[in-house]
Amino acid sequence: MSNVLNLTSVANNTHWFTETPPKEFFIYLSAKGMKAPKTTQRPPLNIALVIDRSGSMEGDKLNYTKKAVDFVINNVENTDYIAIVQYDDQVNVLSSSALVQDKKALHQKVAQITSGGSTNLSGGMLEGYSQVKNTKTGGSGLTQQLLNLLQPANNKEKEGLINRVLLLSDGLANTGITDLAQLQQIAQKKFREDSIGLSTFGVGTDFNEELMTNLAEYGGANYYFIGKPDEIPQIFAKELAGLLAVVAQNTHITIEFPAEYLKFNTVYGYPSQNSNGKVQINLNDIFSEEEKAVLVGFEVVKLPTTPFEITVHWSFDDVVVQMDKVKQSQTLRFSPSNNKEEVQQNIRKEVVEQVLLFTANQRFEEVLKDMDNRANDLAKEKLTTLIAYLEANFAIIPPNEELQKQYENIKRYLANMSVMAEMSAADYMYEQKFSKMANYSIRKKKS
Repeated sequence: MSNVLNLTSVANNTHWFTETPPKEFFIYLSAKGMKAPKTTQRPPLNIALVIDRSGSMEGDKLNYTKKAVDFVINNVENTDYIAIVQYDDQVNVLSSSALVQDKKALHQKVAQITSGGSTNLSGGMLEGYSQVKNTKTGGSGLTQQLLNLLQPANNKEKEGLINRVLLLSDGLANTGITDLAQLQQIAQKKFREDSIGLSTFGVGTDFNEELMTNLAEYGGANYYFIGKPDEIPQIFAKELAGLLAVVAQNTHITIEFPAEYLKFNTVYGYPSQNSNGKVQINLNDIFSEEEKAVLVGFEVVKLPTTPFEITVHWSFDDVVVQMDKVKQSQTLRFSPSNNKEEVQQNIRKEVVEQVLLFTANQRFEEVLKDMDNRANDLAKEKLTTLIAYLEANFAIIPPNEELQKQYENIKRYLANMSVMAEMSAADYMYEQKFSKMANYSIRKKKS
């Protein structure tokens, strides 16, 4: 039994009162990584740094971005693979994916990056994926392709790599593929089929944070809002620190539930797939001491007169202890009861808190979208109602630390709404992006 992940599967209540049956059930699933031992040999990185060099990046943004890339180069080892891609309206591979053997040469290439034209984000992203996949599948270039044809038995994927594209942009995708849904589908396809994660870094106030958040969400990795250019290196350092301390890879959850009794409603926290009484969720890589969690909601179709079960299957690659794939299952048994006190005693406070947290988080996200559309009165009405909803529940269940933080973020935003109408366009957009990042961080357990 691997102890690299602490796995938790808990229902809001595994009993129901037969006289007043519930309309829904929730289960809360959490995977928290162990602290990685310093002596453990980590999995090698296979990353592509994809850098926006469009005209709007000129000056501090590009200078600090180059410092961030230099930092990454300095902190990887000769067992890691790195590719460096730059893009404006054109895409250029500064350094093809290869083992890091000559850091000085890489630094020299980074120093040559200069600002250019418009923003072909899709082109840069696709080239980043291509570079990572080429290494993942055994090599790149025409020579390697010919070798693979001549020796197909040797064309095996390199195992144990941390495969990630790091995509930075400060503007809108205005060249190449620009449709948000299509870009999101690309990220989702690359993640599901090639197991390549995509982390996105939005710089300044002009980028589309919905696009960058969704790319990271469906690309199986992380989103970062970088409000000021001088924050770029430290944010890259934060992402790199996680990549250098991965304890589990390819972390999957499969939930089996009785479809004759329950109807899958939603998963809060991560994208999911649902079919034939199964819900599948991909948590991907988990870093040292990182927690990834989801809340799954089921609508009651009809309740049986006898107990039923929901089974949670976990699978992941333990890359620090067993160095092997691990599979574990946890079964939740739900039972009817005509004893109201027994039902009350089985309420799990920690799950009720998560229901409040994810509900508030989602409703606050809707408020922020209303504010994007300048529907200020509607947003204020929704926010006031949300605060009243939380305070009513807090009178029954005192909030934990993360729920309290969610509440304070909402209150802070309500207080700022009175002055937002007087803000400049840039300040207004900064406030929106900052608040969305704070909400995202709570949802992803990163705060």
